[in-house]
Amino acid sequence: MSNLNLGTGGHFYGRSSVFMHIQAAVDRKFEYLSSKMEGEPLPPIEDLLHFRPEYWQPNPWELIHPPKRQLHEFEFPPNDLFDSLINIYFLSNNCHFPLLHRPTFEANYRAGLHETSQPFAEVVLLVCAIASRCCDDPRVLLDPVYPHSAGWKYYEQVNVMDRSLVLPPTLLDLQTYVLASWYLLESSCNYAAWALTGIGLRMAQDVGAHRKKVYRNPMATEDESWKRAFWCLIAIDRLASSTMGRIPAIYDSDIDVELPLEVDDEYWTASDGTPAFTQPADKPAQATAFVRLLKLSSIIAYALQTIYAVNKSQLRGVGGVTWEQQVLAEIDTMLSKWIEDLPPHLQWPNQGSEHPIFFTQSTSIYAIFYHTQIIVHHPFILTPKRPVPITPFPSHQICVNAARSCSHVVDAYRKRSVYFAPWCVVGAMSAVVVLLENLWTSGTQYGPANVDVAGTMEDVQKCNGVIAIVERRWPAIGKMRDIVEFLAASSTGPGIPRLGT
Repeated sequence: MSNLNLGTGGHFYGRSSVFMHIQAAVDRKFEYLSSKMEGEPLPPIEDLLHFRPEYWQPNPWELIHPPKRQLHEFEFPPNDLFDSLINIYFLSNNCHFPLLHRPTFEANYRAGLHETSQPFAEVVLLVCAIASRCCDDPRVLLDPVYPHSAGWKYYEQVNVMDRSLVLPPTLLDLQTYVLASWYLLESSCNYAAWALTGIGLRMAQDVGAHRKKVYRNPMATEDESWKRAFWCLIAIDRLASSTMGRIPAIYDSDIDVELPLEVDDEYWTASDGTPAFTQPADKPAQATAFVRLLKLSSIIAYALQTIYAVNKSQLRGVGGVTWEQQVLAEIDTMLSKWIEDLPPHLQWPNQGSEHPIFFTQSTSIYAIFYHTQIIVHHPFILTPKRPVPITPFPSHQICVNAARSCSHVVDAYRKRSVYFAPWCVVGAMSAVVVLLENLWTSGTQYGPANVDVAGTMEDVQKCNGVIAIVERRWPAIGKMRDIVEFLAASSTGPGIPRLGT
């Protein structure tokens, strides 16, 4: 097993990370194979792996550090592509992570502010970079041979780290960090996104964006934009931390600023006698899904702070097995309440399925919900290193049920695929690893007595179908898909069919 490199490249990944869950599944597979080989040596690891080089090697353009550019050196897309990319960004990304107030952004863009203001120009370039991931126009590619180079020509012009250490950060600075983090999260160097959000959150704290008392007028467009930038950084930081097994930059105990207002962009200003920031009662707000995601991310942060704490002796009230049972029960209660509090248009089966944005929002947040259930209960699954249960919760079955449910949700997205649903692939990856781990432990003391192989592989195939769609936009996901194919390979396990068969 020491010869198996999951491509972490020397970067640290903790216990909650997808990599560690994958490692657990790989361990179970090799234990299964060893039990079937009757003392014969296993095949060399290189004979079992069929990984695609384009997903496992650094992209050549990511290894180049271009010189800093000034405003007059910026190269924007052609006008027709420019308009298209901005529209794509707001339809496929901003509706999930509502960073930018569209009327303000578009007014500044039409006024040509990106031609006179370097900070705004950098925000515009990053918007184009992110939208390029969802654009089929070949002009967005840095290199026509590499689909994964989409948007890099815009991203590389922005020197994200070139921010004043003396002057306080501006709103555009925070927006730049959010957008750059989001773009890198979709690249093969996604680990850099976690570091950038940490810097962005430190900058936000420097001006008190995390404190309620700093905001002078909560019903002003600028104040609400500051809140959105701060909370976008929080969401990315916590979701990235959970998938990488790392520590979030800030916890809820350090924050008292209100959550973003659940009001669509067009209702931020007063109109026809209606006060500013008044959402029509009969029209659900697109920002509602983001607020629900933030509440879910709070549960994720709490789980990382407790269940995955490295030194639990420093936590107040820790007292052995009883403490872990209490924490697990507390988090399960939080998750149940989160589901109960979802508004109808975001519930699954999706009540807002006729609305494409509500449909993709529901898909994303449910996928993250099931991902959260898995990371909460996965540490309590029985393994050869942990053969005795320490809580009364059926953690193994909870993880498997969450994985199956997640496969159905993401498959509905795959069949419809109206807009790009960010983060659904995170749930798909967690689900597929749990399902395959369940297969390899079937019939052992650490797993179920038997498993419906055909039904399980059908659910695995559903998740893999979504991963296949997303890997075109998120290069790091291609690596995950190769690992899934390896875990499900029939050539190394009797009775377990290979994906696609």
